[in-house]
Amino acid sequence: GGAFAEQGSLRFKQEGLKGKASMLRVSNPSALRLTTFTFETFVRRSSYAEWQVIAVMPGRLTTDAGEKILNWDSWGIRFTEQNRLHVRFTNPAATPSANVGDFNKTIMSPAKENVPWFNGADGSWHHIAFSVDDATHTVKIYIDYRLVTTENLGFSVGYFDGSDLYLGATLQTAGPFDGYLAQTRISDTVL
Repeated sequence: GGAFAEQGSLRFKQEGLKGKASMLRVSNPSALRLTTFTFETFVRRSSYAEWQVIAVMPGRLTTDAGEKILNWDSWGIRFTEQNRLHVRFTNPAATPSANVGDFNKTIMSPAKENVPWFNGADGSWHHIAFSVDDATHTVKIYIDYRLVTTENLGFSVGYFDGSDLYLGATLQTAGPFDGYLAQTRISDTVL
């Protein structure tokens, strides 16, 4: 991974077992509601034992009963317990009562044995990215500038009313990130 000082980076910290965590929230970022885009950042993790949110733009759907569902992602990227990258999207055409496989699409980075040069738990800085090409519905995941996964999403990324962008955690604080992010950006091009 690259060499960065913690100075100038964002520090996210878990605070105990009750889900308290630091996060950065960008309210209703309409300019970031892109269907063709790249999300990228440099990351250095401080703990590794659980799922950790890097960035998420959660969806807010209303069911037939009028309840709000906040945990369906327009898109989101996380580390899994196995240090794999997990990128999830919600199909905007599906309903919350649909089969979860029709409603959500998850794309994962390969297992450790297939990316032996990457150890997200090594305390080093790593570049991670994913891109979405709306014309082809293709999602690509990159680790340390290397393409590690290409998969068809099958639908266009959709956004929901009032979606905010969160770095480090969500309102539910499920799986808060513990570590540093630097040079985080979303661009309207694909890698």
